[in-house]
Amino acid sequence: MIGEYGSSIINNPKNSEPVRKITKNLFTGLLQRFRGMTERINEKLAKVFSDPAKQEEIKKPVKESVIARLNAKKQTIADDNAHRQKSKTQGKDM
Repeated sequence: MIGEYGSSIINNPKNSEPVRKITKNLFTGLLQRFRGMTERINEKLAKVFSDPAKQEEIKKPVKESVIARLNAKKQTIADDNAHRQKSKTQGKDM
C-alpha cells in the first residue's frame, strides 16, 4: 500500500523533480525502518518460542483458559439437557 502510494506520487508527471526525489527518499526510508522492525520482532518471537521454559510459561495459562471454557460449555450443555428433560416430563404429565 505504501509502495503503491509512493509510486503514484513519484510517477505523476505533474509533480516536480524535487517532490519526486523527496517522496522517493521518504518512502524508501519508511520501508527500510518497517522491515527492520519486523525483523527484530520475528527474532524476538523466535527466541521466545524456541526456549522450552518460555513455552511452558505460555502454555500453562492458555491450557487453563481452554479447560475453563470447556468446563463452562459442558455445564451449559448439562443445564440445557436438564431443562429439556424437565420439559419432556412436564409434557407427559398433562
